[in-house]
Amino acid sequence: MKISFQILQKLNDEGVELIWAADKGSIAFTSVLSSSIPWFPRHISELDKCSRCITKYDPTTDPRHPGHGDDAYIARRQFLNDQALEYKHGDPIPLVDYTEEEHATWRAVYEKLRGLHESHTCEAYRRNFKMLEEAGVLTADRIPQIRDVNKYLQSKGPRCN
Repeated sequence: MKISFQILQKLNDEGVELIWAADKGSIAFTSVLSSSIPWFPRHISELDKCSRCITKYDPTTDPRHPGHGDDAYIARRQFLNDQALEYKHGDPIPLVDYTEEEHATWRAVYEKLRGLHESHTCEAYRRNFKMLEEAGVLTADRIPQIRDVNKYLQSKGPRCN
């Protein structure tokens, strides 16, 4: 029996369990897809199917949200959300033109949390955070662009720590 590896991988990716009977030189196929198994993305591109998930903690509908009633905040959040929703796997990651006020907020939060790293984070987090700072990817001065973070991490390979 001669079946290419690509066909076997495709069957496996589609939720077909492959059982190899070495003593008989054959392969048995068993479907494991059923309504009891929830859908889960098997490839990064399938995350595009999740982009319209609804959060229940929304500033337009939930009065507990700190941005509730702040029209400028809600409009800015909607703009950034729309940019994110338009992105599809394989597209260039869009650059965001952050305001000076957003950078100032980032700076205050960054500096406050940076001081808590030693007592509230694990060694692996601190090591990787330091690596990102040394590379200039993360700084207190500006909100990082996801495109820059992504490019840097990809340059480090599958494991960057």
